[in-house]
Amino acid sequence: MRRLPFERWSEWLLSAFLMFAVLWRGGEGADVVWLLTGVACFVTLADVLGAARFSRRRIPTPLLIAGGLFLLWTVVSYLLSTTRNYGFDEVMRTTSFLLLFLWIAQRGRETPFARNLRTILIATALLACLLGMVVYVFQPVSRFVGTFFDVRYHSDYWPNAWAEFLLLVWPLTLFAARGGEGGGHRFWPREHLLLGTGGVFLGCLILSYSRAAFIAFCLQAGLLGLWMLRQRAWDWRSALRKAVLFLAVALMVFLLGNVLRGQRQEVQSLAAKATFTADEGLSSVTERKQFWMQAAQLALERPLFGWGPYSFRFVQPHLQEDVLATSDHAHNVFLKVAMERGIIASLLLLFLFGWVLLPYILSCVRMPQKHRWYARLLFWRGPDTFSPEQRMMFLGVSGVLAHNLVDFNLQFVGIALPFWLMLGLLLWESPVAEPNNLYTKFVRSGASLLAIVLLSVAFWEGIFLVTSSIGRHADRAGDLVTALRWYDRSQGEWFSRDLSLSRAKILYKLQHFTEAKESIDTSLNSNAQDARAWRLKGEIALALRQDEEALFSYGQAASFGQWNDIGTVRGFLALLLQEQGKGAIDERRGDIDRLLIRYASAVGRNAHFIALSGNVEEFIQLTSFLEHLYPADAPRYQVMAAAVDREAKKVRRSFEEQAQGVLW
Repeated sequence: MRRLPFERWSEWLLSAFLMFAVLWRGGEGADVVWLLTGVACFVTLADVLGAARFSRRRIPTPLLIAGGLFLLWTVVSYLLSTTRNYGFDEVMRTTSFLLLFLWIAQRGRETPFARNLRTILIATALLACLLGMVVYVFQPVSRFVGTFFDVRYHSDYWPNAWAEFLLLVWPLTLFAARGGEGGGHRFWPREHLLLGTGGVFLGCLILSYSRAAFIAFCLQAGLLGLWMLRQRAWDWRSALRKAVLFLAVALMVFLLGNVLRGQRQEVQSLAAKATFTADEGLSSVTERKQFWMQAAQLALERPLFGWGPYSFRFVQPHLQEDVLATSDHAHNVFLKVAMERGIIASLLLLFLFGWVLLPYILSCVRMPQKHRWYARLLFWRGPDTFSPEQRMMFLGVSGVLAHNLVDFNLQFVGIALPFWLMLGLLLWESPVAEPNNLYTKFVRSGASLLAIVLLSVAFWEGIFLVTSSIGRHADRAGDLVTALRWYDRSQGEWFSRDLSLSRAKILYKLQHFTEAKESIDTSLNSNAQDARAWRLKGEIALALRQDEEALFSYGQAASFGQWNDIGTVRGFLALLLQEQGKGAIDERRGDIDRLLIRYASAVGRNAHFIALSGNVEEFIQLTSFLEHLYPADAPRYQVMAAAVDREAKKVRRSFEEQAQGVLW
């Protein structure tokens, strides 16, 4: 039966958006999430209109229930969130991905979009590699990032996310380079080209210097080798020849990229990175362990619905153990979900992934006949029912999941969108539902209702997203009056982010202290975990001569943010001395000295670029305050301050002398 025009339009729109999401900052940012929402709703509604005329694959009921409950848990978690000014974009992203997963899982692998998905991803990844090579050669970023960067901020380069995207794509080139559908043995030029493309992907992955990604790649390669060994007959000479070409191209790309970069910029040592002797040392490992333990502890404190989507950034500093050892997420997909949305939500997500992927894992081993009950339960006919393309998609999806166990990057739409689409295509063949039966009508009605609600909410919030963005641009440009006017127009938005905080800052600068206090109270009502808001409230209270409230606010800011902003500690101690006297500081003397030592060590190592931050000046002011308070220890504080000042100046001078980027 002939397809309706808007069904074709929806597939073209999704294809174009997929390419855009990868090439535009890797799909990072609220603007891309809103576009994703519009595309997902359009695709769903177009398919619902066409679904009345066609049969669709039947989605297993347990999978539908798990997906629906996971979405419900996410929404309730946001409504009960301790950080409601953040996280709404995660709700929209989750809903959009589940809609697209349902859409492609029902349509199967025979639709035009599914057949073209492999080509779209390979072509987009190759273009991203070419653009990324230009950035790697001409910009002062020591790791290959592809198109996963933001030119507005000098620190927004995401090499680990880029490597994760390549983990998803490179196996598809092996399927595309196969010797015909029947596995022929002739080595055609097309195979050379596609294997060479796969080698380019591997070379760019190595240039990212992502240890976790390389380990995940080795796991993918091992799984591929296990599948090949299970085949009764395979041409090992052809496989060896292809492997040599694949690895040779990867090595050439790696060497060529570093040679070209070495003409202008410093090249990072692969051996130093592999042996943890690079600048960051073991911090990337030790901090990840801390994040995992902290996420688990926080999840147990609120096991039902968690702290709210995107709350880790604000709540984790309560348990922080070192200077600037903080993160936006727990560096593990399941721990992130458990901490933010509740343990049940994490188990639901694990069930959803396991239902789709477990048959592929079991197909790698010979399952005894007595255990085939699991296969029958999942409508799975056995290990020979998977196509070669599905196996390669499974390699890509499993590589991404393995990487997300140590470094979460599914917030990038450029990774998560193809991941969920491929996950839907991996759903094994299930019975076909008739277009007009009760089951199909229920799924179609539920999807259309969800898409309409999501589209309405996105449209409402999108208006305020535009107005608040105009205000932020004016704020950064220093036009405070214009920024305040646009912020006032955005008061009705749910996804407020730092709107009330930014508004309070402007009002404080304009000395409208009473209005500033009202705005900062609004911010804290939706997010009482934000150390920045507590510090600003303390400053506003001081301006209003409300010393007790200022002391409490600074105390909250110091408690939540002492490891990230030592200025809050200095302000708190000054107020404590004024209100309670020197004895109150004496009680905290040991903790203060330990904090100073850790900060001095962090500046000496320039951990997380702390030497480039305002913490250096705040550190010097705090030691000066303590010098006057404890004259006997003044020489010790002076030595610490001088060492920090010297190290910071050296780092800043070195940073200024670095070769500047050519592109921006």
